[in-house]
Parts: sequence; C-alpha cells; structure tokens
Amino acid sequence: MSLNLPIYESEQALEKLSALHAPRQALDSEVSATVSNVIAAVRDKGDTALKEFTQKFSKEVPESFLLTKSQIQQAIDSVSPEAKQVIDAAAENIRIFAEATLAAIQPVHLNRQGFEVGLDWKPVERVGCYVPGGRYPLPSTALMTAITAHVAGVPNISLTCPALKNEVIYAGSKAGVSRFYQLGGAQAVAALAYGTESVPKVDKIFG
Repeated sequence: MSLNLPIYESEQALEKLSALHAPRQALDSEVSATVSNVIAAVRDKGDTALKEFTQKFSKEVPESFLLTKSQIQQAIDSVSPEAKQVIDAAAENIRIFAEATLAAIQPVHLNRQGFEVGLDWKPVERVGCYVPGGRYPLPSTALMTAITAHVAGVPNISLTCPALKNEVIYAGSKAGVSRFYQLGGAQAVAALAYGTESVPKVDKIFG
C-alpha cells in the first residue's frame, strides 16, 4: 500500500495550516458559549432544563431519566452470554489492578516533637461516571470509572449515558453503579456537578 502525501513549500504550508486552524478557533468559541449556557441553565432550572435540552439535542425525553430496577434487570437479561463473558473478564482485570493500586497507597502517621501528624485516604461520598453514547456502546468506560470508585469505597456511584445500551448497563452493574441515568451531553455533566430534583450532586465526575 502506498500513500500519496502532499508536499508544500514553506509559505504555502503556512497558508494551509492557517486555513485548517481558523475554523476550529471559531468552532471552539461557539461550542464554549453553548456549553456555558447549558451549564448555567441546568444550575438554575434543574430538571426543567434537562428536559428542554434533551428534547432539543436528542428529540426524545424519557418518562424518567433514572432507570428503574426492572429496566436494569431487563437490560442485563438481554445481554448475550458471549458479551457477558468479555465484560466479566475485563471487569476482573480492572478490579485486580484497582485493588493493587489501593493497597499501594498507605496512610502516614508520625509523632514529631510531641505533635501527631498524618495523612489518611478516604473515599468521597458520591461519584458520577459519564459514558459517551455515540455510535457504539462503551462498556469499557463504565468499567474503568465505576470499578475504580467502587474499589476505593465510594458508596454512591451514578452513571449517565445519552443512549444506555444493554452492555453498558450490564458493565455498570458489575462495576457497582448505584443509579443509571438516560442522560447525556453537557447537561448531564452539569446535573452531576450541581444536582437537580432527580440527579443527586456528586463530589467527583469521571468519564
């Protein structure tokens, strides 16, 4: 296989680079403004803003953003044995690594000149995991974020995804996720950061 790569002289090369870079600058500015507006709206209007943006970007608003136990179980039961086997193997490997990492983090306690000084590690109360929807499900993101939090001892783990595929739900259930939300985009991250009527505020967000 051969590749035909264009070669430009210095002045022409600079023009090409400028042409490639200029649209991105405009796009970045536009995206930044849009995201800022979304975040502010979710912070101020809560679930009302979530429904508005979900309707605008996804064209379909679920009856409830939070999955019920029966919906979760139905999704888990729909995953093929082959897919479960692959996800289970990946989950085990990630968990072993997370446990080894945690074991390597040791608390420090010293008594110096009559003063007790120390450093302890404690898990946060709530973590949010954002899994992109896109064209293909990404159970790997659910595993890598949620398992790490679960091993660390985080008691409340929420997962948001704009298109919750069965494999993602199964992976999340294996990873220790407490709540699944049919929610994506900047509005999902804002909901996790600020909290709404239906989405509890978290301490850390990963994705």
